[in-house]
Amino acid sequence: MQELVSLSSLHYLYLLGVLIIIIVMVAREDTPMICIGFLFILGFVGKGSIIGGIQTVFQAILYAAKEFMEIIATIALVTALSKCLIDLGSDYLLMTPMSRIMKNPSVTWWILGITMFLFSLFLWPSPSVALVGAIMLPFAIKAGLNPLAAAIAMNLFGHGFALSYDFVIQGAPAISSSAAGISVTDFLSEGTPVFLVMGIVTVISAFLIHRKSFAVSPKMIADQDTISSKPSHFSAAAIFLAILTPLAFLADIIAMIVFDFSGDSATSVVSGDRKST
Repeated sequence: MQELVSLSSLHYLYLLGVLIIIIVMVAREDTPMICIGFLFILGFVGKGSIIGGIQTVFQAILYAAKEFMEIIATIALVTALSKCLIDLGSDYLLMTPMSRIMKNPSVTWWILGITMFLFSLFLWPSPSVALVGAIMLPFAIKAGLNPLAAAIAMNLFGHGFALSYDFVIQGAPAISSSAAGISVTDFLSEGTPVFLVMGIVTVISAFLIHRKSFAVSPKMIADQDTISSKPSHFSAAAIFLAILTPLAFLADIIAMIVFDFSGDSATSVVSGDRKST
């Protein structure tokens, strides 16, 4: 017979904190101060003193830093890589082949979204926005795609589909699986149908709902002629990185499959950490 768990005031305070954080997020306001405030309240109630509340906030920060340091380091490294690609012009070489098949707004929407999805799997969505948005967005608008529709595609495919699945870096699944007390491998294998259904239904629904508003004004298309001009010169380093970067990520995928890397090991392969050895 299972032992019943009795809920205490701490449980109800935690639930109240979660609800308030969700409300603040819906209102598009910052949540860090709300989180810190509720950590203090939980510590104050649980330990019965102001000092206990302060200690709880400090200990929570240390715990989060310890648990998420590898993910933070990975994000920092891939962001630095994307900045390097942008500074050298390698991003232009990586992106422009896609612009040749952007024939109309509908096709462009899918190309932009799928490109964002692929880059987000390897670079995470935030760095990918800088790469995909800065280079492909002018071409997308020139092909007749509304900037708002382009933003919808980039966010749904990147921050939505790719980040929730995240089977390459496995940073986001590592957080969820740790909270649920299961392995990352089980989390991804059992959750794959959910991720696929969620992602496919969401992007198709967005396409069907917004496709009538995809077209952009002729004036905005004309304005992109000066924005999307090709750089006059590419250095040897830019060409080298434009070739090496996708090959390196392809090698990462092969290594993950061959050596059955998952969780921290998979993240370490992307970031270059010694744990992957």
